[in-house]
Amino acid sequence: MSGQCLRRDHGVVEFYFNAEDAEWVMSGMTLQLHRPAGNPDLARRWRDAVGVALPPTVAWPDLRASLSVGHAAECVAVVDQGGFVEHRYRSPDVHASVLVDDEDHAPVLRRGDVWSVDVWAAPS
Repeated sequence: MSGQCLRRDHGVVEFYFNAEDAEWVMSGMTLQLHRPAGNPDLARRWRDAVGVALPPTVAWPDLRASLSVGHAAECVAVVDQGGFVEHRYRSPDVHASVLVDDEDHAPVLRRGDVWSVDVWAAPS
C-alpha cells in the first residue's frame, strides 16, 4: 500500500490521502472556490449541507488581508496551466497556498479572484 495516494472530490472541497503503513492518512485538502462561482446550485447544496454560505467570488486582496494577520503570504511562482495563468501564493507558517486567477473569466471569475485554496499537512 505504501506510495499510493487517494483523492476524494466533494465538489467544493477535495481531500487528499497518502498510504502510510497499513492506513490512509489525510495529507491535504483544496477548497475549489471557482466551482460555486460557476454553479449556483452547488453553492446552495454546500450551504444546506454544511451551513456555510459561500460568496459568488472571493477577491485575493480580501483573502490576503485575512491570511496576512500574523503570517506573510508571498508569491512564489507564476503557473501556466494550459493558458490559464495563476499566481501561486504560499504561507509556510499555515501550510497553505492560494491560486489567483490572472485572467478575466467573466461572468464567473475576474482577474484577481481566488481560484482555489490548498492546505497541506505539516511534515512529521
